[in-house]
Amino acid sequence: MNNSLKGLEKKLSAVKSPREKLYTFISHHIHNYVEHQNESRLALLERSNLPRESLEVIKEGERQYETILRSIVDGVVKEKGENLDSVRLISFSLLGMCTFPYMWFDPEGQSTPHQLIETIFKIFCGNLKIDQS
Repeated sequence: MNNSLKGLEKKLSAVKSPREKLYTFISHHIHNYVEHQNESRLALLERSNLPRESLEVIKEGERQYETILRSIVDGVVKEKGENLDSVRLISFSLLGMCTFPYMWFDPEGQSTPHQLIETIFKIFCGNLKIDQS
């Protein structure tokens, strides 16, 4: 978690616009999963078996990670001129989209991590065009 946070903060410091920060966050999250699949699955599935002290350390890192995400989402919302009071709900929805692929996504499969990142970004930003016929 600490390495992921440091890496994310470094990447985010290199971009300026809220949309770029959003893309960077999604990309970081997916690539972190791809590079650390076993650890990611273990952290998500077995966290309840950790001693309380260890779990608290992880939860503190998660709070920092979530705060960064909420700040990014808030920036995107403000850039679009929206005034939403549900930034937390939006942020956790995006986090779910980025986290749940650990259950089904195979980086060696038909779709690449880049395609997953692009798809999540398009869905989240409302840029995915689906034929309604």
